Amino acid sequence: MSAVTSTAPLTEATTEHVVQLDPSINVTHGVLALFEASPAHPVYAVPNGSGGWVDVTIRSFVAQVRAVAKGSSASAWSPASGWPSCHRPATPGR
Repeated sequence: MSAVTSTAPLTEATTEHVVQLDPSINVTHGVLALFEASPAHPVYAVPNGSGGWVDVTIRSFVAQVRAVAKGSSASAWSPASGWPSCHRPATPGR
């Protein structure tokens, strides 16, 4: 497998902070603070299938994360049990 290289220039964009974060907390706290402060705030966009993009709000993102967590809990999966064999990352050279 060869590395992908590009000569296209990178475009950087910045926005003002919506929530100021305490350096002693983790990313979950920031996500939940943004959810509480501005649930309709778009956090990323996904392709819409027609060549455009559709925003995903923090409300939708939190709902998706909670659904995944409930599914993991219902299947009795835990980080300690490791990855199911069908989702285990491939071992190089095998």
